[in-house]
Amino acid sequence: MSSTSSMRRPALLAALAAAAVAAVTLYPTAADNSVSSRTVASGTEMKDVRTVNVGGITVKRTQQFIQDIPVYGGELISLGDAETLGEVARESKGAFPAKAAAGEKVWFDPSLFGQAGTGAVPAYKVESEEDTKIVDAGSGKTLLTVGKHQHAVNRAVCDANNTDVVASLEKAACGTAFKVLRSDKNNVSSSIPDVNNVFKFFGDAQNFYQNELKYDLSQNIGADYSDGLGKALRGTTHVCATGLADGCPMENAFWDGTQMVFGQGVTTEDITGHELTHGVTQNTSNLTYAAESGALNEGLSDIFGAFINQTAGATGAAKWQIGAGSTLGVIRDMANPGAHRQPDTYLGANWGQTTNTTPAGDYGSVHTNSGVANKIAFLITDGQTFGGQTVKGIGLKKSSQLFWLVQNSLTASSGYLAFGKALNTACKQLTTAGTVTADDCTQVGNAVKAVKIG
Repeated sequence: MSSTSSMRRPALLAALAAAAVAAVTLYPTAADNSVSSRTVASGTEMKDVRTVNVGGITVKRTQQFIQDIPVYGGELISLGDAETLGEVARESKGAFPAKAAAGEKVWFDPSLFGQAGTGAVPAYKVESEEDTKIVDAGSGKTLLTVGKHQHAVNRAVCDANNTDVVASLEKAACGTAFKVLRSDKNNVSSSIPDVNNVFKFFGDAQNFYQNELKYDLSQNIGADYSDGLGKALRGTTHVCATGLADGCPMENAFWDGTQMVFGQGVTTEDITGHELTHGVTQNTSNLTYAAESGALNEGLSDIFGAFINQTAGATGAAKWQIGAGSTLGVIRDMANPGAHRQPDTYLGANWGQTTNTTPAGDYGSVHTNSGVANKIAFLITDGQTFGGQTVKGIGLKKSSQLFWLVQNSLTASSGYLAFGKALNTACKQLTTAGTVTADDCTQVGNAVKAVKIG
């Protein structure tokens, strides 16, 4: 997030409604929490996306449109009575060609994603099986590449027996491409251990989200393939996808946008929770899977995967390790990111590049830079003296509520500084609901300072 402060939504929308053809500067009223102004592109209109209640806090999400075309990543979040979070395009330039190209029309402002350049330009959003590309409407140049396969009660689990679906994930669909071996409708154990494991882990994830966060995974991210099972958390084990460069057997797992796809040896509690949380992120903050927002996307999946794992009984060092028990071994340590060459502070040692957002560049080092989010989750939950700050842990239950409100407070283009601000803002709001104390928020603030994001 830039240093330009935000405004409370009612005054903001009133000013936006008056926007005509020139760029508009929005000034706060006496009732606003903001102390500075926000300038938006001409022709801007903010449209409501959704309003949800998170732990007693009303969260409203609005999307920026310029001339009735959405701005990719241009969103504002109204969080209770706190100042508005998020960023929008401040100016626009150029026009869409008379002859439209393939893809959805969007405005794209690189500054929303921490890239060089200011002002939204006409672009097209072009979807493929592997990724989403934002393409300049004039030159055809790719401006941003966004990863789509983000590495999932009513449950349905299938097994592919190492069938190679190449790159067509429809061929991995549980309930159409492959027969359902275990479901809640016919809860009979399978002879395939991984099918039973995934079935259990889906249940643990559903119980965590439902009991702790009042969020129904099956209804919100489940898929209905018209097979009589309705909306269900679906997963297919032992899939090969050579077209996605994952080989066969495939030592990988990912959320494909509608269901979970597992290779071999990766059906663990934390990995399952991690992948399902990609589906949750897709339906809440919708963090863009590139650069800093992509690192936060990965980080939140690790965070909630660890929370699910701990709620299910994980203890000791393993409760903060991702991949423990899989054939991959431990791939990330949230308590000590440096052990696996991840950064534990923003822009610190091991920080990865964020300009190459192609698959070869890991979409801007999303699996590397997630270490900062992982470290702060560990600090807030368990506590530690780190980065010149002493943080007393607030515990798993409070931490879960905090990060859930943050998940609902971030926008598609949020980076680490926005994440730090959202943590402090969300904690303050949760004190009004009696979920946390003022001292808890002091600890959160200390953790934000420790990892250098606020």
